[in-house]
Amino acid sequence: MFRLPERKYWRYALEDYWENFAPRKWVNENPVLAIRLSIASFVVLAIVIVWLLWPSSEYKAATPPTKAWFYDLNTGKLFTAKTGLTPPIAAPSGPLPDGRPAGVKAIVFSYIAEPNEAERFIGFLQTTEPASPKPIVFVRTIDDANWIAIDTPEGRAIIQEPFKPDAQGIMPHACLPK
Repeated sequence: MFRLPERKYWRYALEDYWENFAPRKWVNENPVLAIRLSIASFVVLAIVIVWLLWPSSEYKAATPPTKAWFYDLNTGKLFTAKTGLTPPIAAPSGPLPDGRPAGVKAIVFSYIAEPNEAERFIGFLQTTEPASPKPIVFVRTIDDANWIAIDTPEGRAIIQEPFKPDAQGIMPHACLPK
């Protein structure tokens, strides 16, 4: 049967190994050089850490978009206009039959990074009621003619619908005009 050596053996073996450890002997024989080498190593490590953590000069802040998608209620087509406009706005086809502007904001999505016109889809449309003192936001899908207040359960459901993944599990992302 195999037996481990006694404790004293291990203690003497470790002491012997430590006394004969080559780097330790070198440090004992060259203390000034060992200190200089330690300082140089620390300086190199500090330089590397600072270099890795320093912000890149290539970093550029994202520029906010200057155009937004809008939907012409008369023609059913997308068009672009300046960001920050509160819908409804004037559409290329002119006003609605009742005289109101026909341009409403369109929230456009895609499942791929650089989509063409066929690869984009309109998640929902958004407009406001300009006559009210505090603008109320309304949303609707492209297929529905009824506008629903955004702060209702039905309005929130319309907003959440386009964020569902496709059949392959890919999540859509917002598509901004160029």
